Amino acid sequence: MTGGRRDPLTPEPTLERIRELEDEVSRARRKVELLRSIGRLAATDAAASIDHLRRRTEMQAGNIERIQRSLDSVNSMPVVRLARAMRRVRARLRRVQALVRGARRTGGPTRGAEGRLVKTLIAQAGPTPADRGPHVSIVMLNRDGAALLRRCLPALARTAYRDAELVLVDNASSDDSIAIVEASGLPYPMRLVRNATNLSFSDANNAGVAASSGELILLLNNDIEPMEPGWLGRMVETLVETGAVAVGARLLYPGRPIGGGRWTFPPLSLQHGGIAFRLIEGGYLPVPIGAGADPTTPAAAGTHDAPALTAACLLLRRSAFDTVGGFTTGYDYGLEDVDLCLKLRARGGRLVYEGRAALWHHESATRGAEVRDVRVPRVRGNRARFAGTWGPRLFRTIVGDALDGGTWLADGLRVHVLAASPGDLAARAAVDALEAEGWTLIDDPTKADIEVVTDPTAAAGAIARGPVLVAWIAGDATAWAASEWLPDADIVLVAHGEDATELAARLGAVPTAVTGPATRSIRAALDAWLATPHLAIELEDEAWDRARLGGDLPYARDLQRALRRRGLAVRVRLRPEWEGPLAGREDATIALMGRASHPTRMGQVNVLWQISHPDPRIAGDYRRFDLVFAASRPFAAYMSRVTGRPVGVLLQATDPARFKPGCPGPRHELLFVANSRRGGRHVIADLL
Repeated sequence: MTGGRRDPLTPEPTLERIRELEDEVSRARRKVELLRSIGRLAATDAAASIDHLRRRTEMQAGNIERIQRSLDSVNSMPVVRLARAMRRVRARLRRVQALVRGARRTGGPTRGAEGRLVKTLIAQAGPTPADRGPHVSIVMLNRDGAALLRRCLPALARTAYRDAELVLVDNASSDDSIAIVEASGLPYPMRLVRNATNLSFSDANNAGVAASSGELILLLNNDIEPMEPGWLGRMVETLVETGAVAVGARLLYPGRPIGGGRWTFPPLSLQHGGIAFRLIEGGYLPVPIGAGADPTTPAAAGTHDAPALTAACLLLRRSAFDTVGGFTTGYDYGLEDVDLCLKLRARGGRLVYEGRAALWHHESATRGAEVRDVRVPRVRGNRARFAGTWGPRLFRTIVGDALDGGTWLADGLRVHVLAASPGDLAARAAVDALEAEGWTLIDDPTKADIEVVTDPTAAAGAIARGPVLVAWIAGDATAWAASEWLPDADIVLVAHGEDATELAARLGAVPTAVTGPATRSIRAALDAWLATPHLAIELEDEAWDRARLGGDLPYARDLQRALRRRGLAVRVRLRPEWEGPLAGREDATIALMGRASHPTRMGQVNVLWQISHPDPRIAGDYRRFDLVFAASRPFAAYMSRVTGRPVGVLLQATDPARFKPGCPGPRHELLFVANSRRGGRHVIADLL
């Protein structure tokens, strides 16, 4: 760079160019490592230069969808040629550093790079769509978004589709937002809804829709910037022709952030190609399809069904929006749009992604300065609400779709195998069967949709109790007798039929015998399990070693076996597993209550069974649950009067396999069963 002008012989440092250079750095690193491994040359200085360069670029080299050039073979190079090769590597590193420094000074890809990308996107979009059709109400939420509106509204004014109106919902802005909107000179009517306070995303958009008049509703963020006139016409065209209830658009990251925005992925890459789901913190949460990838691929440019769509730019039929009650309240700027999409799907609606409609998205620009202490609780609260609402239905849909090779899982079905040893024959058989099914085997159990355990000695705390837990018993089943986690396995596969009979008494259900091709048995077991109602039993213990000392765990296991004999799938959860996305997997939860307050979830049947520590002060907990039982007739009657709701009676120690009151023996008025917990307990001493 000289005199503020770029050297015409130096390639412009666009994102694509920087990615290519980083690829060369990666290949240089591999060369250096190879040179070092054959002992021909000391590569310490070059390796340090590469690490320095990687730190300076501060960019991600992933998501590059092109074939890498083959590495030149250096195994047979003489020392002189190796030295020359190293000099070339170092020289190339210096040139790359200079180019990247130039790119950093210019702030990333230039306007020229954006312009060339826009031309490509317009060419992909095809013929110009109609500029007339059903009336569209564009509902836009704003709070102190003057900088965003200065970009969005002029681009919106250039939109070719004319049967439209803008309804701007302002959440008590203190900047120039209102003046900018009033002076925007849009070619269609504009309505302003002014809120005195900063309403939630759901409440504000619901108010905007209520104030609108269009047959169709376009939800549009103020951080969206249309890049060409035909985008809205294409979305309307697709909605009408496909019969969909909602259509989403292709959204891209611009050349540089504005308004304090922070992006996870590089500029000029795809931000939204629809929404799929991924396992995050043990549960399924939405992620944008193709985020960070090349925005010009056939998949990004095409038209196809999607599991869900972002409301940053979402066209809906008003009738469908009203039928599902609009946005669900209670979320705090996160997951409201996916919740809406799932409600539309639950009513039989079709969701379509339209890649011919392309727009810039300055993602989360209005929340760019949000501090971590505010953001983290907000995100966790939204995730808990989402999982509590959609957990059971979403879990079945995603896993079932993945088994059929569908698109709901962003990364496909991923499996982790926990083996006893590298030479574990059962693990080898499991791996062969799973790979034959086309599933991906990974090394990180926290990211696996299915955890397959072939080790009978595995401790409960060492197992990733994710969405699906499978025990694969290929050897002697007696080795599994002491396994404390086996009763919580969702599926138990046995290689020998006689083992299934032996395990049935302990588990309360007959395991699946692997007969014929293992893949067929696995698939049949998963299909049957997905069709079974799922329950969780919540214990108040913090850890398994503590739970073993008390009486609640054996009590829960007895209840688990009894419910399994009724054809239900049941898992016992300790206190650390009560919260989070995975906790919403089951259809119903039975809280064995002592002293702690248990959570409830909208998408589940919540059952409270107070088995100890009766306390009238917990009336509020009783009112939150769908069904409530107490292990004492007098206390159940008392709590029913206090709470004004039915409280049933379920006594403890009623497993007929352990207690048989009808058997011959001495008559008694009181049967007291206690656990000393390896120490003295005053209540037992007092009773005796």
